[in-house]
Amino acid sequence: MITHHSRDPRPRARWRRAVATAGVLALVAGLSLVGAAGANAHARPGTPPDGAPHGGASAPASAYPSVGAGTHVLDDASYLQGFDEPEWYEANIPFVDLPDQTIQDVYYYRWQVAKEHLRYTDPENGWISTEFLDCCGYAAPYQAINAAAGHQLTENRWLRDTSYADDYLRFWLTGPGAGAKPATDDVNKDTTDWAHEYSVWLATAAYEQAQVTGDVDGLRTCCPRS
Repeated sequence: MITHHSRDPRPRARWRRAVATAGVLALVAGLSLVGAAGANAHARPGTPPDGAPHGGASAPASAYPSVGAGTHVLDDASYLQGFDEPEWYEANIPFVDLPDQTIQDVYYYRWQVAKEHLRYTDPENGWISTEFLDCCGYAAPYQAINAAAGHQLTENRWLRDTSYADDYLRFWLTGPGAGAKPATDDVNKDTTDWAHEYSVWLATAAYEQAQVTGDVDGLRTCCPRS
C-alpha cells in the first residue's frame, strides 16, 4: 500500500480566512468615519516637497484632520507599535480591537501597506497609490499601474482624509493615467491609454467612495453620464 503525505491545509485556510475577515472589518469599522470624512480632507503622510497647492487636486496641509469629539475607548497608540508616523494613522484610519490576534494583526498591517504605497506626484495631480514600491518599465506616469486601483480606492475610501482617494480617482479618469500609451506587447497592445492597460472597476470604486463620504456632487463631476 502506498501512503501519500500532504501538507496540512488548515493553517493556510485559517490565514486566508483571517485576511478576508480583516478586509470586511476594514469596511465595517470605516463606518465610524462616514460623518467626518467629507469635512476633514487635509491630512497626508508628510508634506509635498514644494508645499505648493494642487491644481485640480486637493490642497496640501501640514496638520492632520481633527478626529473630533466623541466616545473614545481604545488606546490607538498601542496598535501602532513600530509604525512610522503613528499620528497619521491616529488621524485617518478606523481603529478596532479584536479577540483574534491574527485577524487584528492583518487588519493593521493592511493599513501600514496602504500608507507605504501612497505617493505624492506634483501640485497638479496630487496623490496616487502605487502597486510596487519600486516599479517597472510597463507602468503609467509616476509609476502608477491601474490593475490594483479598484482595490486601493476601495480601501482608501475609509481614510478620514478623502483627498488620497479623490486624487487617485481623478488621476485615472482625467489626469496622466488617462493619457495615451503605446499599443505594444509589453504594455497591452490592445489598448492605447494607461487607464485601460488592465481591467479596472473605476466607476464602481467611485460610487462606493461616494457612499462613504456622501460627496455625490464629486461623483457626478468625475463620472458624468454620457
